[in-house]
This record gives sequence, C-alpha cells and structure tokens, in this order.
Amino acid sequence: MNLKIKVLMMDPESEAAKFRNYIETDEEKEEGNIARDITDALVGIKSLNKINGKDFIEYLLYSSFPQTGFTIVDSSIFVEPYHYAPTQKFIDALIEKGNAAIAATKCTGGRIPVLQFENDSNMYIAMEKHFDSIWEYEKRKKQGLFINK
Repeated sequence: MNLKIKVLMMDPESEAAKFRNYIETDEEKEEGNIARDITDALVGIKSLNKINGKDFIEYLLYSSFPQTGFTIVDSSIFVEPYHYAPTQKFIDALIEKGNAAIAATKCTGGRIPVLQFENDSNMYIAMEKHFDSIWEYEKRKKQGLFINK
C-alpha cells in the first residue's frame, strides 16, 4: 500500500484547546476533554502505523484557533465550518427551533452541514494551500526554525 496521510490536530496545551474545553463544558460544569480526544487519536495513529509496518500517517499539532475542519482526498474536499457555539446553548437553541439535536456528546462539532467541493474548485485549492501553510509552519516551529526572526 502506498497510502500517505497527513493529520493536523489541535495542540491540547494551546489557548484554542482551552477555549474548546470551555465551550464544551456542560451545565453540570463537567469540562470537555480535548486532551483525551487528541491522546485517543494519537494512540489510534500509532496503532495503525504499527499494524501497517511503517508510518503512513504523519501528524503535527497546531496551536492557532481553527477556522474549519476538513478531509481532503484526491477527488474532493469535505468541509465543516468551525464554530464556537457553546455546546449546551447550541443544543438548547436547536431544540427550541424544532431541529434535531443530539445531546449525548459534549462535542460542539458535528451539528452543522458538511460541504463537499470538487478538486478543481477554488475551495479545494484554497484549503489544500491552507493545510500546507499550517503544516509547514508547525513543522518549522517543531524543528526550531522560525519564519519571522
């Protein structure tokens, strides 16, 4: 298999992660746990790489506030706009409007439409370059190379 996957995940120590935990805190004051989510993802990545016999999934942690979540493949991109609606307030507002709201998870994501764009669209190209720029910045930062000296 010649599959290569790159993953950017939020740094669990970043201000963005702290804010995400804040908006995912429920009425019982039980905080979200982005650090656990990221640890679980890293365990999965390491396990898949081990099963494969070589690292085909590469990852970096980023510290900036995300604008969007997306999955990009050769033919298209699937984009979920990122938002900072506090989970419980968002669920309550959805229910009040008569919209479906799954309250089983504290995660604020997954409750808005995912958009698909073809690989020749402006969105695909922009998000591909968006990913590459964050990847390159975080890679250089990890290596101790700073773009702005």
